[in-house]
Amino acid sequence: MINKIDLAPYVNADLGVMERDARKMRNGKPFVFTNLMKKEGLFDVIGWIKKVRLDGRCRGTKTLEMIATVKIDTYLRNEITHLKSAYHTTPFKVAEIREDKNSPVLELMLMSSSPGILDGDCYDFEVIVQENCQLEFSTQSYQRIFTMKGSASQKMKVAIKKNGFLRYIPHPMVPHKESNYKAENTIYLDENARLIWGEILTCGRKLNGEQFEFTEFQNKTSIFKNGKLVVFENLYMNPSAMNPLSIGQLEGFTHQASLIYFNEQADVKRVKTQCDAFLSEKKDILFGTSETNGNGFIIKILSQNSEKLFLLLKELSQKYFLEATTSSS
Repeated sequence: MINKIDLAPYVNADLGVMERDARKMRNGKPFVFTNLMKKEGLFDVIGWIKKVRLDGRCRGTKTLEMIATVKIDTYLRNEITHLKSAYHTTPFKVAEIREDKNSPVLELMLMSSSPGILDGDCYDFEVIVQENCQLEFSTQSYQRIFTMKGSASQKMKVAIKKNGFLRYIPHPMVPHKESNYKAENTIYLDENARLIWGEILTCGRKLNGEQFEFTEFQNKTSIFKNGKLVVFENLYMNPSAMNPLSIGQLEGFTHQASLIYFNEQADVKRVKTQCDAFLSEKKDILFGTSETNGNGFIIKILSQNSEKLFLLLKELSQKYFLEATTSSS
């Protein structure tokens, strides 16, 4: 929406140029000029909102909510990764946080004006790391999943091209009482693509007395390497059907994390041994590591504290994974 077109003559703005640019950037998607003081374009906006709420159902939900989208693409110039494009809709914004502009690694943060995931929310994310590009993608804060009558969902598609690198360790997820959330991540790795991928799930608002009072939580992650499925992880919890605190479940712990690492040029066995030794020295956690096809491995960690897990994943990736990634690139 291009608003306040009545002010264009006073600021030397050319509406013709703005229309041309809007058509180019929107690429066939709708846009409108408005002057709300005289109600110009107002009914076009109202009609669009009504259409979205009636026709724009989130996939897999029964609520009438608009899909929020984030699309990120990169390019390489002079051996430095740059942001080629970043398309985002409310409530999201993508910010570059790289302090050293000469650093070869592009650092982006996903920011949100929403307090968290609300009933009916449906997010679609797409990240493309082009050939030889390097991207570190982070989040702004803990992701709260609020109480809901229906459900919310998120889909994330990631493509890492030849010799590309991505590190993504988001803040912990905090599912509130009676929340229902389903997410699906699909990651495609080309030749010598390197990946560090983290996930942390809490029991809920533990300090408020909520432990595993959410309805359902599911996060599926599929990783394809050169077109072949090498990892499929399905974290599914339904506390009313199976109490996570019962024997044989989380061993009395309330928070869990996973860290996935792929680097076909690295000595994965050596990195795994280093991580095992590092975690063995940590108190009040339980962990396990497993090698995967495609020269990778997964670390699973249980704890009572989400911040501890978050810092552990960052330290592991920085101390061992990034070191191995740098030496093999």
